[in-house]
Amino acid sequence: MRSIVFILFLLLPVILFAQKEGSVKGYVVSSTDSNALRSATVTVYKKSDSALIGYQITKERGAFEIKSLPLKTDLFVAVTHTGYAGFSKAIYLDSIEIFINLQTIGLVKDTGQLLEEVVVKSVAPVTMNGDTLEINPAGIKLDSIEVVDELLSRVPGITRWQDSSLTVNGRKVTKLYVDGRPFFDGSFNMAVKNLPKHAVDKIQVYQEKDIYKQTAADIAKDSTVVMNIKLKPEKRKGYFGNTTALAGTNDSYGGNMSLQLYNKKTHFGFNGSGNIVQRALGDIEPVLQNKDLNIRNNWTIGTTFRQYFKEAPGLYNDRSLHGGYNVSGNRNSSVTNRTTVKNLADSKLTDINEGYNLSRSFMQSVNANYEARKKQQSFSANINFSRSQGSNASDGNITTYRNDSVMASRSANTSQGENVNNQFRLSGNYNNTSVNEDPGAGGLSISYSLNYDNSLSNSTTYSKFEALSDSAYTNLYDRKYSNRNSNFNGNVSLNYNGLRQLLFKDHNFWGINIGLNNTTQYGRSDINADVSDMDSVTNSYLTNNNLTNLSGVSDVNSRTGLRLEKMFFKQITDRYQRSIQVSTNLQNQLLYQKNTSTLSYRNRTFIYNFFTPSTNINYNYNKTDQYNIGIGLGHSSSATAPTIDQLYPIQDSAANRYNMIVGNPNLKSKFNDAFNLDLSFNKNRGFEEQRSFNANVNMGYDMERNGIIDSTIYDNDGGRTTYFINTPGSGSFNTGLYMAMSFKFDKTTLQIGAGGGWNTGYTHFATGRGYSNALSGNMNVNVSHPLKKGSIQLSYRSDLSDAERPQYINMERLTYNNNNQNHSISLSFNLPGVIEAGLQQAIRRTSSEQAGSSSIYPAAQTRSYNTTARFTLKVPKNFNLGSNVRYSNNISVNAQPIRNINWDANMGYFFPKTKLFEARVSVFNILGQNQNINNYSSGNTTTTSVTQGLQRYFQFTFSYFPRQFGGRAKRSSHIADDAD
Repeated sequence: MRSIVFILFLLLPVILFAQKEGSVKGYVVSSTDSNALRSATVTVYKKSDSALIGYQITKERGAFEIKSLPLKTDLFVAVTHTGYAGFSKAIYLDSIEIFINLQTIGLVKDTGQLLEEVVVKSVAPVTMNGDTLEINPAGIKLDSIEVVDELLSRVPGITRWQDSSLTVNGRKVTKLYVDGRPFFDGSFNMAVKNLPKHAVDKIQVYQEKDIYKQTAADIAKDSTVVMNIKLKPEKRKGYFGNTTALAGTNDSYGGNMSLQLYNKKTHFGFNGSGNIVQRALGDIEPVLQNKDLNIRNNWTIGTTFRQYFKEAPGLYNDRSLHGGYNVSGNRNSSVTNRTTVKNLADSKLTDINEGYNLSRSFMQSVNANYEARKKQQSFSANINFSRSQGSNASDGNITTYRNDSVMASRSANTSQGENVNNQFRLSGNYNNTSVNEDPGAGGLSISYSLNYDNSLSNSTTYSKFEALSDSAYTNLYDRKYSNRNSNFNGNVSLNYNGLRQLLFKDHNFWGINIGLNNTTQYGRSDINADVSDMDSVTNSYLTNNNLTNLSGVSDVNSRTGLRLEKMFFKQITDRYQRSIQVSTNLQNQLLYQKNTSTLSYRNRTFIYNFFTPSTNINYNYNKTDQYNIGIGLGHSSSATAPTIDQLYPIQDSAANRYNMIVGNPNLKSKFNDAFNLDLSFNKNRGFEEQRSFNANVNMGYDMERNGIIDSTIYDNDGGRTTYFINTPGSGSFNTGLYMAMSFKFDKTTLQIGAGGGWNTGYTHFATGRGYSNALSGNMNVNVSHPLKKGSIQLSYRSDLSDAERPQYINMERLTYNNNNQNHSISLSFNLPGVIEAGLQQAIRRTSSEQAGSSSIYPAAQTRSYNTTARFTLKVPKNFNLGSNVRYSNNISVNAQPIRNINWDANMGYFFPKTKLFEARVSVFNILGQNQNINNYSSGNTTTTSVTQGLQRYFQFTFSYFPRQFGGRAKRSSHIADDAD
């Protein structure tokens, strides 16, 4: 309640301000025939400095109404439309006349003559060019060296949200291009945070439709919103980057360097960074005060490239090659305390785990990707190779208590090891799709992937386990492992839709399309395990014949089907499209598995055959520029064979005392039938529309035969033994709902997204049926309101889940309930060039509870409360001061509070004019209370984990930002131009 009152208090000035604003409205028509002009741009400026106040794109009848205009200020209204001469009129609003109706504005055809001077100066910031929304940087008052991100923040209707996403009149932008192509890695920030205003000709927003979809209805339904930054012709080459050196207390030092170069056909990037903190964890326990255990060391070097083979981009006619090389290394230490509570039928076990870890790694990777598109054909090939080397050392102690009072067992574990891993990936696809009323005609698609990896690992483990309630379980072992593993996986999928033409030639077979499809997966895994144990008599390591083995597994999963499909399609141009698609796929699934091993009991071969058909009925109705309705009804089936580790696992009672696994050679293959119904509604009427709505409802029913689950038994010392069993059958019903809507009220943008699902089912156990229920939901609410020179945003996010599932533990069927809730509300304020501030409150709750015939212990619960406040002050000009404070209050699984405050601050200065140099001073964890706390629950366990974070240190950084866009000779003129 206090948070809500505080937020309302902050919003009060905005509400009061909104009550003292004016508006102007009217209609735009053609003076020749009086027809309404849709998509005309109406813009309101300040007369004194031509600063943009607001704009609007006219609707169907040429209507417009611009609100939230300032009073007692000289303004003028400018109206523009492609092919017509512009119109302008001076207006003045005050408390007597806060509303002006311009009635009907008639635009005359453009005769090529110059417009009035005021109109020439007032370039429309936003226009509609057909179906494309175009933003003109010349119409927005802003220093030309400012980047696109600052430019977009000054365009009404465009919102840059706290999570860095971007919306245009409420519609989310999903792709960003520069000159019609991805810019370097394709990320938003790479383009909008680096490209300056003076390099941009215009910014376009449009819907990109994928013609490689199977049906015309899918093309209309699955279009995505794209933003394209079109550079000026002379600016289509240049470079930008960042070079930083840093040093600080705690023996910390490092730096980074990045440089990106580009022209019309080539992008090349280099980046490198390194950071070392010698006393990362501060004053840790004396036993851990080892230099190697108190260090954070991370570095990386990489290059990327992208080469286009055509200078002019084309969405469906282009070829490109891109890839990169990266090498990195790190050496990090951590100290962790973890508490886990396990609820059993008549008792509970609590594990207290304390330990530290030191890890080192060195990694290299190289990748390349080739893509080609030509009309209705596309081809791609991807190749990747990576190699990693690493080592790890850990030391920990685990103490287990029964019912919070009786010590059941304790163990001490020490391990160290090293490993080398190589991975190779090759994948690609080819598509030849016919897009017409008969989409399957001659369509062919092929995709493939090949994966191979091998690894070598050597490790030593020392463990002392002491069972205090049963001395027979006390165990001490000292073991060495040396493992060589290799894995190969291949997948090929083929879909050919031209079988009807091949068999019946010109006969259309009553419009029924016939296709063939096959998906084949092949896998091969080889293990060479060499295990030896320390012999106390000879004081040497002797081979463990129970675990040392050579094993190999070959498996094939192949599904071959005959697809029959009938399409009913009707279209009236510029009105609607309607289609009904009925298809069935008659499939056979072959499962083959061959296991070879020096352990004779794992030499097994299995072959399974299943008939796994699928059927789908889809209806789609698309009202042009209005909405889309989709209905889908389907059935599918599949089978899964048990693995060798479920049938005949390798027993390792000494090393895994806490988790023993017992196989079941009588396990059968699992078979699943799934039925589903999908309903969707999508309403988007173009970028000038102020509202959008999307909804999706899905329902499904799954039937499973011979499901594979585990039955678990805990002993008095906390040890766990798991058995695999088949269930006679299980079934589940699920339903889900997702809605997303966006509204624009005057200047305020409201986005609401909500979703949820419910799943209920049953599983057969030896003691009867066990029932499960799961409920989940999430909601996102975002509000953005522009101020005179800034904006304020309010966001609320929540997700919850409540699951009730049966388990078979200690020969009793129990039901476990897991509940998780997350709530977060944040408020941010941004005044460009002056201040950025934010406040966030987050709440997290977890619980695990079990119910059975002898349940006596309450639910184990955890709670987390986190409050974060941040601000960045940017005045005086070129100076910035920032601070970030987070207060955390965690109630752990054993009901103990864990509180800490993490406070960081920084101060920086940009050297004037070009802003190519910056100096900054930062201090981290000022109060020395940094900890990473994680609470989670699953099944019958709830865990609180506390890891020591980086401790207090100061750091000084000096940065240089080299950049040039276009020719060197014109650079100074761009800097001097501050308004275009």
